[in-house]
Amino acid sequence: MKGGAPKEKTSTGKPGGGTLGRPGSGPKSGRTTANMGLTLTHKPADDAVDEEVKHSRDDMHKPIRKLKLEDLPFADKKDIDIWARFICALIDWAGTTTDPFGTNEHPDLSTKLQELWDVLFPHNKVEVAKCLAIKKVATDRLNKWQSMLGRKAIKILEHELRKEEYKTDITTRVQFIQALLPHKIDSQKCVPFIYLDPENLKGSWLGPMLLELLTTHAKRCGTSFKAFGKPVGVLGMCAAADGESAKEAAKDAKRSGITSIPAKNVAFDAAWGSLANQYSVQTVKLPEKKWDQVLDGMWELVGNDSLWSRVPMTDGGDDDLMDICDAIPLSDDEDFSIW
Repeated sequence: MKGGAPKEKTSTGKPGGGTLGRPGSGPKSGRTTANMGLTLTHKPADDAVDEEVKHSRDDMHKPIRKLKLEDLPFADKKDIDIWARFICALIDWAGTTTDPFGTNEHPDLSTKLQELWDVLFPHNKVEVAKCLAIKKVATDRLNKWQSMLGRKAIKILEHELRKEEYKTDITTRVQFIQALLPHKIDSQKCVPFIYLDPENLKGSWLGPMLLELLTTHAKRCGTSFKAFGKPVGVLGMCAAADGESAKEAAKDAKRSGITSIPAKNVAFDAAWGSLANQYSVQTVKLPEKKWDQVLDGMWELVGNDSLWSRVPMTDGGDDDLMDICDAIPLSDDEDFSIW
């Protein structure tokens, strides 16, 4: 997908992207999801590698669905750590595509897997197309990444709703959530939750919950964050996750009438993937100045918890669904009219 070489620093001296396997110029300081009921629509990892069965090794007799980490062609135990970096880089790449839910069947996926393998495993030459385990395990990890963002979106919302003003008053809580959801003002679409100031629609793409979820993605990528370009796809996916979790929480709160949000019963509908794609179509058009603001806000949340010290190991149609195209301004500069 599109994405250029990472910048060392922005014009303001803020952190840019890293390169694979080593720190970039970041701050020196500073499918169904298990047990959650989140239904996501994307191509299963098993199907994503079906078209390459004919390329498999003759001695590979294990069913594709059962291929795991242990089946990867590692040369030694150190390769397990390198694989973790491989997955971080793959997730970073997936987050730069405008269809992050479609990466399992992305036309460039196999090529990208080979490129990453060649860069990170120069001592262990493998033809990825002939090793089904690599694509199967890698796409499994992409699926888990998508689910992780959905779970995190719910946790962020739950944390917000634990504030005293929402803790005991069901009506106030529902009103708060509904005010953040996409709706129309004077027949004009708006998406309040993506704003820093949702009441006055100021600070687009700087909403606190949105940036917190983007921070989760950045930490998952570790030193590979922004290695493949701007995270246009994952910003759209974060917006979709925040919006859908809020919508389902509002419905559930009204149905239950209790003082907590039962996250385990939240179910994202099949539109989440397509909604993420709609948001991504908007984020890809954001100007450089807006991206600087988004990433600056994200880095502030990272703070002293440097990404470089935290590279994790791998182990249709709702009536309320609003078409968000043209509902979000590309910039909130004074010379840009929202309406």
